[in-house]
Amino acid sequence: KTVMVPASALQDHPDCLFIVDRKAASLL
Repeated sequence: KTVMVPASALQDHPDCLFIVDRKAASLL
């Protein structure tokens, strides 16, 4: 499932959504 992340994170890593989602999930 996709993890909700701040818009800033998406802007910083638009091409690494999966990586950002995994990092966000690990933080949660």
